[in-house]
Amino acid sequence: MAICSVCKAVIDDDSCYCDQCGSELYACPDCRKIGKGEGKRCGGCGKPLVRASAVFGAEAVPHRPAVIEEAPDEAAWLVCVEQHLRLPLKDKAVIGRTCGDYLPQLSAMIYISGTHARLNKTGGQWTITDLGSRNGTKVNGRPCNPTLPFGKGDMVRIANFYNFKVE
Repeated sequence: MAICSVCKAVIDDDSCYCDQCGSELYACPDCRKIGKGEGKRCGGCGKPLVRASAVFGAEAVPHRPAVIEEAPDEAAWLVCVEQHLRLPLKDKAVIGRTCGDYLPQLSAMIYISGTHARLNKTGGQWTITDLGSRNGTKVNGRPCNPTLPFGKGDMVRIANFYNFKVE
């Protein structure tokens, strides 16, 4: 396993793009190890790194987070700076470690319940509903019991551990 130099996510050794943030990766043409980025040298043999697609095959397609067009004052993202996550808000999306709409991003976050919470949008208002999670859900410090509204600028705390700013 390798580490993405941009978001520090753990990725497969033969990846061309980071599964988490979509950044293009660079690799050593001889050792085939993922390196720190463009213009850097391999930590093993010292050769200049090249695009990973040139090393592992050009058929690889980048994973890019979904692009959401947003109105200037409308919330569109849950952003957790500490975990380098940017989750697009989706109506009726489930937040969970073992199932849900954000499974690839949240599966390693051990404090999040398997099925933790649900996002809903009614009219122009977003709400989050705790689905009986073990470690809870809060909006601006208030516990979801079970549902609370949220909007741009609010802080959603998942599992009493992960802080997501609404952007």
